[in-house]
Order: sequence, then structure tokens, then C-alpha cells
Amino acid sequence: MTSQFQDHLFPLDERSENFDSGGDQCFLAVQVDQRSWMRFLAEDWLLPEQDGWLKLGYGCVSSNCSASARILVTIYVEKNSLPNANVILLRNDVWEEGLLHQIIPVGTIVGWPGPIPISAVHHFSMDSERSRSHLVGMVNSFEDLELPHQPILIHNTPITFPAPLNSSLPAPISLPPNWNALRGAASMAVATVPSIGPWLDSLCHSLNIYSDSHTGYSQIDPLLAPAPWSTKHIAANPRLGLWQAILETLATPEIADGWMPQKILEIVCTRARELSEEDDALDRLSDSTMLLLRDQGTIESLGIKDDFISLAFQLVLLRPTPERYMSWREDWRAVPPAAWWTGAILTGYMRGYKALPRGLKGNPILRKALAIRTWALWNPSSIGSWSTYFPDQLVWNRVGDSVIFSVSTDILSQQKMSTRGLWFELDLSNQANEKAACELASDLCPDTLINTLQLESGSFAIHGNTKIIQGATATQLIANGPVEIELNPSAKLSKRLNISEFRKWLSHASIHEKLPRPQSLSDRLNTDSLAISVSTEYLAGQLFEIKAFEKKKVAKKKTTNTSIPNGLLIVQNFLKPSQEKDLVSAIDSTAWDVLLKRRVQHYGWRYDYKARGINLKNHLGQLPPWGLSLAQQLLNEGLV
Repeated sequence: MTSQFQDHLFPLDERSENFDSGGDQCFLAVQVDQRSWMRFLAEDWLLPEQDGWLKLGYGCVSSNCSASARILVTIYVEKNSLPNANVILLRNDVWEEGLLHQIIPVGTIVGWPGPIPISAVHHFSMDSERSRSHLVGMVNSFEDLELPHQPILIHNTPITFPAPLNSSLPAPISLPPNWNALRGAASMAVATVPSIGPWLDSLCHSLNIYSDSHTGYSQIDPLLAPAPWSTKHIAANPRLGLWQAILETLATPEIADGWMPQKILEIVCTRARELSEEDDALDRLSDSTMLLLRDQGTIESLGIKDDFISLAFQLVLLRPTPERYMSWREDWRAVPPAAWWTGAILTGYMRGYKALPRGLKGNPILRKALAIRTWALWNPSSIGSWSTYFPDQLVWNRVGDSVIFSVSTDILSQQKMSTRGLWFELDLSNQANEKAACELASDLCPDTLINTLQLESGSFAIHGNTKIIQGATATQLIANGPVEIELNPSAKLSKRLNISEFRKWLSHASIHEKLPRPQSLSDRLNTDSLAISVSTEYLAGQLFEIKAFEKKKVAKKKTTNTSIPNGLLIVQNFLKPSQEKDLVSAIDSTAWDVLLKRRVQHYGWRYDYKARGINLKNHLGQLPPWGLSLAQQLLNEGLV
């Protein structure tokens, strides 16, 4: 629930009575100025001071403000929401080492080594309603900022000013110097990943800290989009010089301000030559891109199609804003997934996480996971106790027409599988499915079809210089010159689908046409039952079955009852037992607001209890993945 407008819920004096800063729940508290608070909202993490430490009061408030600060915000952090890291403790004006989860006397100043996520915050406070209204208005004026879901209370608290640090104290945790850029790139990678098996594999592979293996489609050897947050992909890329030059240039501070694509092209090509990139390739890139920038052709006609890094760079020069990559399938179908996805990642890297539109940052769990994983991939030894968060593999699973990314029981993201992805996942051992795929291939990719000669039983004379080789999977007839085979009337010429080439075309090719949905998928959904087994890694090793939609299932479920209110519809067994369990876990994993007499959570829009309705200005953001899934289920079954 978002409760930043607490005065809509109950009066200020009542809020004060509900707030307890002491007792069994002492918070770590630090006071910051309005600039630092807004940066906290933009970063999702409260960054340490120049010495690398965050100094917070335990049961008191430590000041982190200059004397000239106009508006002050106090941040209250739940101690147990942080890992049990080595900290420093200020006792009797002397700093000493300790552990966070040990017994700490109330009134102690705690030095935390590194940043603190916004998810660890219990609430905020300010000294007046005027200050709160002013900051709320400032946040609402920025498209890339959103108000926190934690309450912002009004009360005054005594401030403690900690003593200077000792020079003998241990070094704090080091953050990636370009963490904002890495998080922006990773967020765009998740938001725009082509929902096709090999690319979903590539995303998970690039973000998994402890594994270098693919999860499912390594057999077709997909091209990997380079991952700026990891060296695993870059090392295997033949265009390393160009890629490094692009990253260095786009990392230049304020490069996106006053966008000058011709100048950026010149800088990248010059730097790539210094990194031993081939002159011919760079001349070709420069000439092609200059024609594009002069509007002498389109990306379809002038784009460099045999090098997806060059093509991705051209896309960035033409489309330097992240939000313009969300409509790939409608805008530029001819651009292959590798180039489009890489271009989207590069714009996220250039703009940085803080400047991304809110809709591209993902839900809070995804944000925290990407922050920790990009940090760990940059330097695993620097992340300290945060390594205990999200330690399991990131995996994806298809559930119906959706793709769900998860780490253990945490669902990070959910998106609809593309038509390409549905064709890719199609069971081509099924005769009807293969026939449909052959028809598609015949129209759009005939090179993936193999001409075959089908012979009935019999003996067939072969004339010519030939050799027969018996293999493990097939027998080969090698012709050394013209060969004639005597056939009987039953012989048939036909076309067979080369499945690996067909799937490679789906996942990598430029496809100008809008693909039809696989019809056989809809047919299967209308059969009596369809079970989709989800990998045992998904949601803590549980096995889920998704039963098929019966043709008249909704009509059968509807229950008529004259005793229920007019307009109310009861649908029996709408949720399966497994869904009920997952929903309870998902909802309980989200923070509850306990400022009312009952616990509440709000989604989509904050409910205004005073007005007894919804104010459209109080939009909280997108529904969580489980809410979107339920909404889609209601729509699919004709209930809304």
C-alpha cells in the first residue's frame, strides 16, 4: 500500500499515537536533506558518504545534512532487513568493529559499509505538513520518480551528530563506479528481451553469478547480445574493439544531453581504431551511418545487417531514448532481435537507471535483484554480505502464453510470449504442428525446407559413381558426378522441415511479415486437458499443471443463487489450490500498512478513505505480476 498522503487516512495526532519509535522495534535512522532523499528515490538505494560509510542512529537519529539544508527527511531502516554484516559502532566517542545483528545498546551510532535499499525502509518522517507537501509535489513533477510505498509521517526527533571516523577502521564495501549505467542496461535487458527461447536463455545466463551454462537452447548456438555488466559475453565477441569503444563513449557523463549523433559516431570510430578494430569495417559503419543520419535511406535499406553490434549502434544513434525500444515488433520488423535488444541495452546503459521511465524499471523485487546481481558481476568480492540475497539461479519458464522470470520463489518479471516464441516452442514432433510450420516456412523461409524423396519397399538401381556411408543417425549417398536412380511409380517428392534451421530463423532472422499465431496451440487449448510441466527450479521446486480451457468452461462454472446480491457472480473453483498458495505467499511478501485498525495493501491506485473513492492522480504504478496474471485469466474466461 502507498500511504504517502497519510492525512487522507486519519488526523495527524492519531498518526502520532500509532507511531512507536522505541520499544522492541528500534530502527536505524538517518536524517538527509531533500536532494539526498530524492536521489534515494531515483536510485532505490541510499548511497554512502564519501568515506564509504552510512552512519545511522540505533534508537536515535544520526544527521547526514549540511547546515544549509532547507527540508530534512528522516529515514527509518529496519535493522533485521539488512544482512548481518561487519559494521562499526560509536560508543563513548570511540569507533569499534561489530556485527549488525548483535545486541546493540539504544543510542549507538552504527556505521553501515555501503548502500541500503529502499525496501529496507520502514517509514520516513518530516517536521511539518508543509515540508511533506512540498516534497511530494516535487516528486510528482518528475516522470522518472515515484513516491515510496512507505508512509511519510510528521514528527520531530532529536538529532545526534556522530564523531569523525578512526583512520584504523576497515575499508567499507566498494560499489561499481558505473553502477547506475549497469543497472540501467540490465533493466532494459529484462524489459525488452525478445521472448524467444535462446534470448531468454541469454538473459538468464548473463545475470547468473555462479554459472556459465545455458539452460535450454545452447544446442542452436545463439549469438549472445553483449552484457555490459558482465565479461562472460564480451570475451567471446569478435567485435570487441567496437563494443568497448561504444561502451566507453556512451558512458561519458551527460552524453545524451544535446544529442549529436555525427560527433558520437566519429568518437566511437576513432576509439575503435585505437583498439585495433578493422579499418574496412569501421569505414563501412561510418559511411552507412552518415547516409542514415542525412535521411538518405532507412535502417532497412542502409543498416549493416551482417554485424548486429554495428546495427545496434546505428539504432542507438537514431533512437537514443529507452522507451522507443518497446515497440520493436510494430515499428521495425526487419531489424533482427539481436540488434534491437542490444540497442535497447545500450540506451539503458547510456541513460542510466535513474533516468529510466518508471515502467521500464520493473517491480521492486526485480529492481533489488538486478542491483545486487550487477554489483556482484562487476566484482563478486566487493558485495560482502549482500551475496546472501538472491543466491539462486535466475530461470525463465513458460506458463501458458506468458514468460515468467523467477529466482527461487521470487517472481521478478512476467511478459507475454511473442508469436516467434510460440512457434519456437511448438512441438514439431507432432505431425499437425510440423505441417503448419512447413506451410509457414514455405511462405517466409523456404531455405529451412529440405527436398526429400520417399520410396516404398523395393530394389532401386543406381547408375553413376557413388559411395554409401552408414552413419549413426542416417545413411548418406555421396554422388561423384551425375547419378541416376530408377524409381517405381510409388516414389514421392516432398519437403521436410529442417527444425534447427527453422528455429534459428525464428530466433535470429529479420522477419518483415507479421507471423500468424500457431493455430495448433489454440486447438490444444480447446482439448479436454493440457498439462504444462514447469521446471523443478521454478517456485521452489514445485510442479504446476495448467489444465486446458474447456470450450464451455465459463458457462459451467457460473452459479445462480437467488440469495446473492444483484450483479454478483460466483465462479466456483476459479483458483486452483496451487494458485491460492502462491497468491497468499506473494501478498504476504509485500509490506502491509498497519496504520488503520486492519492491515491493507493498495495496488494500481491508492484508495482515498476520506473521499470514499479513487483519485486518478494517486496512481501507484502497474499491477504486480500475479495481479496481471489474474486479470488476464478473468479476460480469457470471459468474466470481464
